[in-house]
Amino acid sequence: MKELGIVVVALLIVFSPVEALAYLDPGTGSYVVQMAIAGAVSAAFAIRIFWGRLKDMFHNIFKRDK
Repeated sequence: MKELGIVVVALLIVFSPVEALAYLDPGTGSYVVQMAIAGAVSAAFAIRIFWGRLKDMFHNIFKRDK
């Protein structure tokens, strides 16, 4: 029960509205787009590798010997 109270207090602190006087230049937006593209390409590559290994595993299990 104590952990729940700590989590609630932490969430209230993190999500409490505060005024932020910040400036985001165009380079920041470009960096965010670049990171999103890199993440998507990395995820696609990981899925491709995983799918290939899964396909090879099933191929080895169900292959027909001639």
